[in-house]
Amino acid sequence: MKNTKNAGRIFLILVVIAVSLIPALYNLIFLSSMWDPYGNVENLPVAVVNEDEPATVSGNSLSLGKQIVTSLKKQDGLDYHFVSAEQGDAGIADGTYYMEVTLPSTLSKQAGTLLGDSPTVPTITYTISEGRNYTASKMVTSAATSLKNSVSQQITEIYVKTLLAKFSDTGSALQTAQQGTAKLQDGTVQIAAGSDKLSANLLKLSKGAVEFSDGANTLTVGIKAYTGGVSSVNTGVGKLSTGSAALSSGASQLVAKGNELVSGLSTLSSSSRSGAQQLTQASNSLTSGVKQLSSSMTMSDAQTAQIQQLTAGLPKLNTAIQQLNAAIQQLDTSSQMNALAEAANTSKKIEEESQALSSEFDTLLSSQEDSADQNVKNTAAFQQLGSAEQQQILDAIDSGISQTKQVTSLKTHIVTLKTYSTALYQKLSAVSSPEASSKAVEDTAALKQASAAIAAQSTQALPGAAQAINTLDSGLSSAKKAIDSQLLPGTQQLSSGISTYGNAVSGGATKLGSASRTYVDAVGTLGSGINTLGSGITTLAQGTGKLLSQSDALIVGSQKLASASSSIADGSAQLKSGEDTVGTALTQVSSGLSTMSTKFGKATSAIRALNTTPSGAAAVSAPLKLNKTVEASVPNNGTAMAPYMMSVALFVGALSFNMMFEAGVPRYRPRSGWHWWRQKMPLFLLVSIAQASLVFAAVTLLGLHPLNPALTLLMLIFEALGYMSLITVVNVIFGKVGAFLMLLFLMVQLAGSGGTYPVVLSNSFFKAVNPWLPMTHAIDGLRKAISIGGSINGQLALFLVMFLVTNLIMLLTFSLRRRSILVKPSDSVGSRDYAADAPTGASGATATIAPAVPA
Repeated sequence: MKNTKNAGRIFLILVVIAVSLIPALYNLIFLSSMWDPYGNVENLPVAVVNEDEPATVSGNSLSLGKQIVTSLKKQDGLDYHFVSAEQGDAGIADGTYYMEVTLPSTLSKQAGTLLGDSPTVPTITYTISEGRNYTASKMVTSAATSLKNSVSQQITEIYVKTLLAKFSDTGSALQTAQQGTAKLQDGTVQIAAGSDKLSANLLKLSKGAVEFSDGANTLTVGIKAYTGGVSSVNTGVGKLSTGSAALSSGASQLVAKGNELVSGLSTLSSSSRSGAQQLTQASNSLTSGVKQLSSSMTMSDAQTAQIQQLTAGLPKLNTAIQQLNAAIQQLDTSSQMNALAEAANTSKKIEEESQALSSEFDTLLSSQEDSADQNVKNTAAFQQLGSAEQQQILDAIDSGISQTKQVTSLKTHIVTLKTYSTALYQKLSAVSSPEASSKAVEDTAALKQASAAIAAQSTQALPGAAQAINTLDSGLSSAKKAIDSQLLPGTQQLSSGISTYGNAVSGGATKLGSASRTYVDAVGTLGSGINTLGSGITTLAQGTGKLLSQSDALIVGSQKLASASSSIADGSAQLKSGEDTVGTALTQVSSGLSTMSTKFGKATSAIRALNTTPSGAAAVSAPLKLNKTVEASVPNNGTAMAPYMMSVALFVGALSFNMMFEAGVPRYRPRSGWHWWRQKMPLFLLVSIAQASLVFAAVTLLGLHPLNPALTLLMLIFEALGYMSLITVVNVIFGKVGAFLMLLFLMVQLAGSGGTYPVVLSNSFFKAVNPWLPMTHAIDGLRKAISIGGSINGQLALFLVMFLVTNLIMLLTFSLRRRSILVKPSDSVGSRDYAADAPTGASGATATIAPAVPA
């Protein structure tokens, strides 16, 4: 008895301790499940569906969706799962994910329009299920807002980078423009310097042009003097031609009379040998005189050299004229055209005088070469002479003709001079035309050289020509003297011999004397012509001298012209250099302006490409929109919390009823386990159904509007029956300890069923036990029936199985215990005392276990 009392005391102490621990255990268990739910949101599963397609923005490829996914993978704010749209929708439906974030296919494309003319703010859609867990939906909504801010920040960063890139391009353009401005400044300085240099050289060129004009005037004067000298030469040559004609005429008369003399001498020779001998002697004397005449009329080697010198000098003069002609062709300035025109006029006069001179020489040479031999041969005197005498006379004539050939050579060069004078006139006429004036400045140096060459050749050729002509005059004078001193005395001696010859030759002598007189007269005529020729040659020499004296002036003028042309050339070169400097500077200016224009154009295009309108500002300030889609919408917090609180209420109701009524104490001795069950459980089950119905009625009065009220009530009834059966069987087995255990189990379910916060936000213990808690599935079934929708067959089946299993265990327990108890009246409601000692019931009644009584 004493041991029983001690055991009861110990048990009472344990019960007191356990009951004292209930509040602490409740706080420990319940608060531990939700101690820091917001600190564990990284465990909240969220589905991310990226359907974005890359787009081209400002010439660059933009894949905003990919960037967002990459950024989310680096974040630990939520448990992001990157899935397809089908997987995300299914996860929202079955509660795998608490939110589904969808990045649309046009996200990048629309983001790229915010700086354009028609900005379209991109929209991100997120889907939540309030019916699944209202608190979680609020948490993920906050997370969606945070995601929006993060994505907005990324979009804003892209915009800012784009803007900065535009402004960077603008800055580069401005920098380039500044460099172009510096180039413009440098080019302007160079233009100014080149302009000064150009101005200075234009002044120098102007002065050179004045000097060139003065030199050209001097050259014109010299050329005029030269023309006058040439005119004098032409006049002298004309006189020379006239004298030559007279000489030719006298020679013809001499030949004619000589023929008569020869005829008379031939007749005389036939009459007398002695007379013939005397005639032969006289004839020899005559031959000797003629030879002396031939010798005198033949020019010496020095004279021939002088003629050759003149001949050689004239081609040089012609060459110089050609050079002058070529140089004049290259003249190209309008300021020299007047001087060149005057030169052309002078050249024309030279050409006309050369033509006249050539004509006179043609006449002279023609009369000498064509008639000299023939006239001599036609004379009777020549025919009566012997072959030896005839040969001597012909030799003398040939010697005279040889002198004429030298003059012919001189004439040839004069003709050449005439030809080049004509060409010179034509070229000067061409140069004086406006079309040929464009090259005058460049070829002034060539004119200088050609003019110098003319002066030099004139200096060499003209004095030689004058000296040769003087020598020719002197030789002709000597020839005249020889004829007077030797030919005439010989003729007289011949006349004396003929007189001595006698009367036999009287008639012939008479004829011979008459013929000799005629011959002498003819020779006199020849001398007169030769004198005339000498006078003409003298005039020619004077004209040549005058021409020579004016050559110096021509040279000086040419030198001045050359100096002026050199100055013009230097000025032109410097002018060209200045023009190049100006051209380079202008190129730099043009390049700078082009660069500035290009860069400013790009900068302007870049700035204009930005949308600065209010719509653009609004788009940049709010670059992203959130489109919220709610699955299983819950109108209020009460509706969201109803599944959880109704489940808790039913569990507490079942626990309370079991504490008030003992199923383990039969009202009377049961005949079987089934009999015992029928004594207790119908009431328990009826109370469970009543509790479920009353709970449903209460929340309906509060304003709950389930999607499916019938399923909601059915789920509550199944849940109440399950809870009542579970708690009852535990109490039947463990008695008062069972009630304590069910209280602890209630605390675990409150914390681990996910009724308030998602279980993923709890610690690992509650995550582990959550699937095994009946309240977890009860809450899930009620949420489906109230707001989510869908089938709850699984949840109903679970509680049905739990009801059946617990009642089977209860039947088995009742069957085992019914043989070991004796029932006696009990003070508790619905129970009686047993004879044996038994655990104290909920009402304080005792059950006594008696020896087994056969059924």
